[in-house]
Amino acid sequence: MNPAIDKTLFVEELKLGATNRAVDVSRNIGGKGINVAKNARALGAEVTVVGFIGEKSKLVFEDYLSSLGIKYDFVVIPQVDVRENIKLIETSTGRLTEINEGGPEVSKQLFEVLKQKISQYSKRADVTVLSGSLPQGLSVSAYKEIITEIRENTKVILDASGDALKQGIEASPFMIKPNLQEFSQLLGKNFEEIREIVAAARELMDKYGISVICVSMGARGSVTITSERAYYAEPLYIEDVKTPVGAGDALVAGFAHAFEKGLGIVDAIKIATATASTSIISEDTGPIDLEVFRALLSRIEITEGDKQ
Repeated sequence: MNPAIDKTLFVEELKLGATNRAVDVSRNIGGKGINVAKNARALGAEVTVVGFIGEKSKLVFEDYLSSLGIKYDFVVIPQVDVRENIKLIETSTGRLTEINEGGPEVSKQLFEVLKQKISQYSKRADVTVLSGSLPQGLSVSAYKEIITEIRENTKVILDASGDALKQGIEASPFMIKPNLQEFSQLLGKNFEEIREIVAAARELMDKYGISVICVSMGARGSVTITSERAYYAEPLYIEDVKTPVGAGDALVAGFAHAFEKGLGIVDAIKIATATASTSIISEDTGPIDLEVFRALLSRIEITEGDKQ
């Protein structure tokens, strides 16, 4: 929905109110939706990116997506660039600080054009991922409107936060993938114990008709909840972590690919977890390395629990 140039700065330790010098810098074409698309494509999925794009950045993004074999159908916002997001990674701790621009403003007319495009693609898509922040000018109900229109055609995975997520779940997406902070914000409560997360997720599922909820917890792994079971994915020990940027998007890409293939939930969790784990070894947010992915996939361990 809201593409970006992701500029990642690596500093030994971030000191507020002082001059910080970067030890390394990378720039990548991204935004959450595009990060999902590049990894789903790397896994073998046929992918089409649909979203807004600033006219001044259009050719750069189109050339990049074409180089990865990703189709695209953008709604162009005249005479503007895409937003730029700053990612600050402290090499001493791995801590990530993000400063994300809001991006160009989108009119109601352009949003209607986008909704029509998504509706048409949903009729031939097994899975549709709605991901990331909403551009300026759109109502927080934008995802809710889209999901309401397409949910009968396709499995909708919603990866959003704040009011966009809160509104979006009211339209009963197939799956949501909040991180622990976003899940806590959604429910207005801090969660520590996995059993508490599972119980709260089931309440959401019963209330809104959501089939799958995956809560990612960073170094603690993830927990995926269905109506019958809860599945805890153990975090892999990764010695040489390069960047956590885009790991959540890679997780979503793995789920989308697995669901598109008609795989069961356990296999989907394994693929998603291996995709996310592979992404943090990468130097940037580019597509994952399939050889590394296959090696890590065999190491994924899932703990299954009965319905609580």
